[in-house]
Amino acid sequence: RRYEEGRGEQENMESIDACFEHILFAENRARDRRYEEGRDDGNVQGLVEGRRLGWKKGEEIGGEIGFYAGFAETWLQIGTSQHQERARKSLEQLLALISEFPIEDPTNPQLQEKLEKLRAKFKQVPVL
Repeated sequence: RRYEEGRGEQENMESIDACFEHILFAENRARDRRYEEGRDDGNVQGLVEGRRLGWKKGEEIGGEIGFYAGFAETWLQIGTSQHQERARKSLEQLLALISEFPIEDPTNPQLQEKLEKLRAKFKQVPVL
């Protein structure tokens, strides 16, 4: 019987200790829960902001490439004189670069490099 009484007291002490631990670590649990919620909210907001920025940059690059294409096609239709053969070739090269540009693949690792080549070629054309 004494063994049973001792065991009951031990279980009671463990129960009291568990209650104190629960109270003592309540702030830590709340902080951890808020951290998890904040991280999840931040991930969602980051995705939304990233999508918005990507859309905006895509529109800018698409508009720029469209301008280059329209410029080159217009000048080729207007025609160039015999002494402006270099200008015609440059316009055709510009259109070739545009046709090779990976518009459908924004994750292409060469996208930035190809865009810089396009810009450089466009800068050459008005000089000619």
